[in-house]
Amino acid sequence: MKQKKVRALGYPNPDRLSIIDPNDPKNDIAGGSKNIAAIVRVFSEAHKALQKRMAELAGAPDSVRRRASILGVILEGNYSSFRTQRAHLQKLYDNHVS
Repeated sequence: MKQKKVRALGYPNPDRLSIIDPNDPKNDIAGGSKNIAAIVRVFSEAHKALQKRMAELAGAPDSVRRRASILGVILEGNYSSFRTQRAHLQKLYDNHVS
């Protein structure tokens, strides 16, 4: 397989990432990357959410800030459906074992 040589900083195809091989700066190892627009959009939304959260906490009392999660706005999820499903499965199991 012939490798493409990087001629300038940045990949000529804007829909792809450009990752330079640290062992060979002429080699772009990101040939399989795709859907960059969606990735950039998600990172942009995460950045905005973090900025908003930081602004909220800047005006909050120290007692609130000490307990507050900054990354929760991008890492937390709603797992209530999983808890409901687990409870249902536990009930089925308990009925079967009894």
